[in-house]
Amino acid sequence: MRRIASALLILILLLLPVCSFAQSEPLGFGFVNARDVALRANMGGTITGRLPKGTCVWIRDTRTDRAGRKWYEINAGTGVDADGTETEYTGWMRAEFIDAGDKLWHDVESVAAADGGMVALRTDGTVEQAGGAGETEGRDLRGWTQAISNIRQVGLCAGGKICYAVGLDGTCYNSAGNGEEHPERIYAAGGKHRIWEITTDYRLKTGESDLDWIYPQSVSPEQLSHVAAVADSASKLLLLTDDGRVYAANWQQEGEDGPEPDWENWTDVISLDAASCRFAEDGELRSACAAVRKDGTVLAAPEELSGLIGNWTNMAKIVIGEKWVLGLKRDGTVVSAGIDGKTPPDVSAWSDIMDLGTGKDYCVGVRSSGNLVFAGDYRF
Repeated sequence: MRRIASALLILILLLLPVCSFAQSEPLGFGFVNARDVALRANMGGTITGRLPKGTCVWIRDTRTDRAGRKWYEINAGTGVDADGTETEYTGWMRAEFIDAGDKLWHDVESVAAADGGMVALRTDGTVEQAGGAGETEGRDLRGWTQAISNIRQVGLCAGGKICYAVGLDGTCYNSAGNGEEHPERIYAAGGKHRIWEITTDYRLKTGESDLDWIYPQSVSPEQLSHVAAVADSASKLLLLTDDGRVYAANWQQEGEDGPEPDWENWTDVISLDAASCRFAEDGELRSACAAVRKDGTVLAAPEELSGLIGNWTNMAKIVIGEKWVLGLKRDGTVVSAGIDGKTPPDVSAWSDIMDLGTGKDYCVGVRSSGNLVFAGDYRF
């Protein structure tokens, strides 16, 4: 029996180098770092295409082949070949040809995520962008982010189609145009659907938007001089004032039908978020709103969202996606809930998180170390 056991042990040890293994968590967004890199059907298999330097990819899995070389299973979306055929660029690529994980995502202090991708702010005031966020024809978005510096805030709007950055000197850069200097520095800016500006004296700049106030029914210029943060959905604008109150308005010409929350009781708020969600498979997109109070409890609307997260406690931040909602707890862990029965990515093992964001099919967390952790599967 001992001889048999010894033989089996030796056989297992011999087979270990041949077997591949998966990394416990995906590395999320990465970039091809060399020219004309081969994409293969499997590890070491047939070449199915080639990707140029700078291509953004989503890393689905990580494995090691029998020779000890690391490979990434990636999704780089679709493209049109020289002969006009459309090709889906998915497969396996040697890990040495992709910058990802801690090699790319380090020293991050905050992140903004949306369906189109994400943008991250580093502690040195530089910015990194990934995915399709801010995609503009003829514009190198990664080059755009690498050309700006001394940034103190980043964000996404228009569903992630436009990314913006606010400089220390008040210059607001966005991927759809050049930097615009403001006579007064911008303190904060942005919503999920457009850039709303707040100056250093906490005044809201509404631009040409026609706001239909819901609560209160009329708002004075004095009240708009105490705005600390902004959140919006496709039709609703929420303002958080410096005393913890929430103001609500419809900013599109046609508001949504249905009962409004009791906005008067949305008090002692420290953070809020808003998004457009579909709470039934055949239902219309509706505004979903959530706020965190000083005591860590949650306010949410409509009733479908309140039923999912209304009992969450010890919270620091809520982010709402189209398919799920994530909550950052004060102890650095993250909780999640699916909307309309959808299953959110598994974030149960996340810890030491200080910021987070979510898109339609992925989510990202910023650890206190400055590194990022990803979950889900981004669809290019």
